[in-house]
Amino acid sequence: SSLSATEVTDYINRLPAELTKLYEETVACTEQIEQLEKKLEQAKVLESGPVAVADFDVTQAGSHTLELHYLEPDACWNPLYEIHTDGEGPLELRLRASMRQTTGEDWEAVQLTVVSGTTSGNHTLPVRSIEYADAVEKPKARFAGRMAGKMQANMMQMAGAVMEDAMPMMATAMMEAAAPMAEEESGTLMNEYALGDGYTIRSNQSESLADLQRYSLSANYQIKTVPRQDNHAYLTAEIKTEELPFLYTNQAKVYLSGQQIGEVRLSSDDGEAVQTLSLGKEERIRIQVKERSRKQSKTLLSGQNVRELEYETIIANTLDHPVTIQIMDQIPVSAGNGVTVEPLNLSEYKLDKEHGYLEAEQTINAKESCFLKLGYKI
Repeated sequence: SSLSATEVTDYINRLPAELTKLYEETVACTEQIEQLEKKLEQAKVLESGPVAVADFDVTQAGSHTLELHYLEPDACWNPLYEIHTDGEGPLELRLRASMRQTTGEDWEAVQLTVVSGTTSGNHTLPVRSIEYADAVEKPKARFAGRMAGKMQANMMQMAGAVMEDAMPMMATAMMEAAAPMAEEESGTLMNEYALGDGYTIRSNQSESLADLQRYSLSANYQIKTVPRQDNHAYLTAEIKTEELPFLYTNQAKVYLSGQQIGEVRLSSDDGEAVQTLSLGKEERIRIQVKERSRKQSKTLLSGQNVRELEYETIIANTLDHPVTIQIMDQIPVSAGNGVTVEPLNLSEYKLDKEHGYLEAEQTINAKESCFLKLGYKI
């Protein structure tokens, strides 16, 4: 049957409202489907997980609290060390926890404790086995000796760090876990650090950081340079090894006045009484090395070749106050075979003849320079 003009007009007037209603129902259905799919994924995770079954003998009616303790292999933490200093006062060594979990479940406002060690490890007493003597003693593996020039290596790690007018560090994609210092409990096999309540760590989050402990270390600050290897001066700090706590790792990031300038190596058991840490370049000390002369000749009677070299090191203090700087250089030492090395002009340097190392200490007034000469004959 045909529609009247009135019915068509009424249908057209109601059509927008009907379409809006259908759209809203479609959106609601989509949201419901997404929620059901999420619950389905959660159910699959729970279904694939371990199941704990327990029988309880309840002797009293009422509500009862059940605590479940289990090991979660998809959660871990790593210790990090940071050294903070302003270049004047004591160093602050910070122990931090870098935490991450991939359990598939977000941890919302949980009570968190990190443990150094494994709860299931370190519990087995070694078992002896029969040791048979051999007619020929097997050689023991040799351990590599300590690398020489540890401080110079640390200095080179800091290349590019500037004390003044340093560029701000780029923000990292880490979440800082805002909380007071952890409460430490030491045990025979492990240490526990209770971080308290209220920690939220998302599953698959890149990293969460929390402060565990802080230690104050006395420091002797010095400005040093090795001019013929690197024409920069470096701010260094000497610390006493005996003041260091037990270290979980030897690497530590260094922050000077809030800016990260590099990394150094620490050791609480390397046998050295004092460790020297490089804190970055002091760009306001200008250093220039010039080769003043180079002569080569041959003696007629003995037929020996003779070389004479002379260098001059110029150190300029552009600061508005005096500075004391330690200069470390060297001359060659004889490798034998008829080769001799004779120092000619060493200015204020003190010579370690066995190694050829030179050291001098100079105090330079504000806006002034000092000059050191170094010469030798081979």
